[in-house]
Amino acid sequence: MLKPATKKAENNSILAGWGGTAVDSLSTMILMGLQDSPQYHRAVEHSRRIDFTRTHEGADQEGEPRVGVVSIFETTIRYIGGLLSAYQLGGERAQDRFMVQQMQTLADGLSFGWDKGHRIPFNYVQINATPPRPDDSSDTANLAEAGSLLLEWHSLSQYSQNSTYGALAMQSMRAIMESKGAFPGLFPQNIWPGNESYKDDYHTYGGGTDSFYEYLVKYPYLIGEGPNSDFYKLYEQSMDSVQKHLVSKSGLNGIVFLTDYSEKVANGTINIFSHLACFAGGNMAMAGRLLKRDEWTTLGLQLAESCARVQLGTSLKIAPSAWGWYDGDKQAKGWTYVSTPRRLHYNKEGFFVTNTDWVNRPEILESVFYAYRITGQQFWRDYAWTFFQQWKQYCDTGSGWAGIVNVNDDSTGLYDSQQTFLFAETFKYLYLIFDDPDAFSLDEYVLTTEGHPFKVKPNPEFGKIQGTL
Repeated sequence: MLKPATKKAENNSILAGWGGTAVDSLSTMILMGLQDSPQYHRAVEHSRRIDFTRTHEGADQEGEPRVGVVSIFETTIRYIGGLLSAYQLGGERAQDRFMVQQMQTLADGLSFGWDKGHRIPFNYVQINATPPRPDDSSDTANLAEAGSLLLEWHSLSQYSQNSTYGALAMQSMRAIMESKGAFPGLFPQNIWPGNESYKDDYHTYGGGTDSFYEYLVKYPYLIGEGPNSDFYKLYEQSMDSVQKHLVSKSGLNGIVFLTDYSEKVANGTINIFSHLACFAGGNMAMAGRLLKRDEWTTLGLQLAESCARVQLGTSLKIAPSAWGWYDGDKQAKGWTYVSTPRRLHYNKEGFFVTNTDWVNRPEILESVFYAYRITGQQFWRDYAWTFFQQWKQYCDTGSGWAGIVNVNDDSTGLYDSQQTFLFAETFKYLYLIFDDPDAFSLDEYVLTTEGHPFKVKPNPEFGKIQGTL
């Protein structure tokens, strides 16, 4: 990864130091018409040369690097999703067939995370071992890690004609779907792979859980399974529970968020929402259009607009990582103390900032993209342009795009790291908001949780996603 403020470089240990930025950028470059550019060709050649069986890097544990340890989830969404999407978007040319072969090599190593016949994988694999082995067989997996592999591993099975990859991802997804949480269709964040029980009762739509719910919608859409899919039946249960138990409005201005929930941590509801969770607006609106559930689309658009208003409600007009609020009962549920500066911010904007940093995340733009494609309303584009101007002013260093330490105080400086998702998602969604909707249609493609497109199998039972409201 680039360190854009100091013009240095660093390896992202969790991504194995394999040059994830180059791979993660391929599908974006194709959508932007850059497939013939020297940058694209260099990224392709880099991908060809990667040795996916070894790494000199390693994921950190309590500050100690574990050389050879990689994340199944993180490498799946970036490398497997990135290369297979580029292969498909690029026309599945014979000269690009190495992309499929490279991902078979990677998936063969990652598959050792499914230890001793467990349906759910341990997320970390010691890939340098012979053979590879799970690194954390005493640890848990979270829902996002275990339940967000299916689009990528299914696609790998399709292209390799080896059903094993998709079957592994499916059994992990099924294990979660067959479990029980506090409410129908909603599940706690962390699960033990060995006995498929949950570590605690913490429920969230944020990081660690988010993309599991996303793939409940997107996997059956990818394969054309139709509205009667058991994935959609479970998603319907989850949406009923979301509407009954998680939807909360700011007591000041009525902006809408989803709460977290834990009886053990906070005796129930916790008024906290995150930038990561802002994907939910676009995902729910998309599901509503596909399955002809207008109330889901309405809620999704409300969440998308609320996240956009948070983006505009800080000093720099750039969103923080997380925030809280007082609800209509004038309670900040789950918070034992709210400082005076946070109260003052709430009194002005309807929320208070809890995590001040910004790291070029895509989720708000992601939902704005879906909202624009669904409604055709110009104000979504207007918002995106306003955001881009602010973002460029504060984060464009001339050699890259840095993050921000505190979105309410630019004197605190820059966060000197440029994540791969900047190219896979943030730039992609921003570009697609202003591109011709017919050039890349959501009625023809589904985007993975890392923003990599795959062609869907048409099903006339689905409603159209793109249109006007």
